[in-house]
Amino acid sequence: MKRLYLFICLSLSLFVSGAFAQDAASRLAEEQAALSQLRVDFVQKVAELDSRIQTLEANKMATEQAYNDLKIRFVQEIASREERIAGLEAQLAEQTSNSAGANNQALETRLAEEQTALANLRVKLVQEVANREDRIAELENQLAATEEQPSASDNSAADTSAMTNLQSRLAEEQEALAQLRVRFVQEIASREAQIEELSSSPSSDKSSEVSALQSRLAEEQEALAQLRVKFVQEVASRENQIEELTANLAQEQDAMVKLQNQMDQNLAQANTTSEGKIADLEAQVASLTSQLEDAQAEISSLTSQLSSAQTSPPANSESTPAGTTDSATGPAEGSSYIVVSGDTLSSIALSFYGDSSFWTRIATANNITFENANVLEPGTLLVIPAE
Repeated sequence: MKRLYLFICLSLSLFVSGAFAQDAASRLAEEQAALSQLRVDFVQKVAELDSRIQTLEANKMATEQAYNDLKIRFVQEIASREERIAGLEAQLAEQTSNSAGANNQALETRLAEEQTALANLRVKLVQEVANREDRIAELENQLAATEEQPSASDNSAADTSAMTNLQSRLAEEQEALAQLRVRFVQEIASREAQIEELSSSPSSDKSSEVSALQSRLAEEQEALAQLRVKFVQEVASRENQIEELTANLAQEQDAMVKLQNQMDQNLAQANTTSEGKIADLEAQVASLTSQLEDAQAEISSLTSQLSSAQTSPPANSESTPAGTTDSATGPAEGSSYIVVSGDTLSSIALSFYGDSSFWTRIATANNITFENANVLEPGTLLVIPAE
């Protein structure tokens, strides 16, 4: 009976240890899955950062192309102005030899105005080129700063959306500015063509016709001057909007850098924590596995011993407990028994009565409740009632 009891206890221990081992293995798998997901998120954030760097490089190339186009356009405009001035100088030389002093004076006045306009255009070119170079340098600095940022990150979806929106608005403003400049250049060319047409009109000896032409020429020059002022104002307004968008974009990039640094810290901390938990769980699994193997080996040994005991007849020399009779005649009146380690009421009843179900007699005789029937302290003296 002691071996049977030990067999049951070991079986229960094996079951509990198996449950603990399964729980530890499950937690180990969860920790490994969480760490893998964290690493996947990290790779995705790195990919997003690479994408933003590529976008900045594309914007840099587009800005450089716009800058080159601007230089070409201004060079062409200056060349056109120089050709018109050369033409006016030729007309002035011709008028000097063939026309009266009044006509010469008018040509000289117009030549001076065209030279002033050319000078203003050159100044404007220098300013525009300087502004473009400053913006390109700023973009290059932003790109370099972004490339030096840590590759991680904390991107959230809202930050990425705001970044994309700013870049889109910046591109739209640049396109609108380019279209505005083309429109103003076309209007200026149209005005200049009208002025050139008025200048090439045949001279008339009639003072009324000369006065009318001079009046129209003054009106066209005034309209051209106002158009240039409006052009400068519109360009300045668009540039201010672009600068504001650029500043907002820089703020978003700075916020993104801080988020990426925080993500790096979180990832490092998670790696350290998860690795420690995984190591502990692996040690627990290994310990529980070793215990299971030991318990299984002992259960196998007990199973073999129980099988041998069941097939072998009991020896006649085996003694019965002190103060008792054998199971064939039952206990004598006033019998008692001292509990030893491993005893249960069922095993004691089987020894005295030959039937383990008589354990209730022993429990009743010794005032033992049924709830505590299997809780016996070694050394306890039990009264064994007679049959």
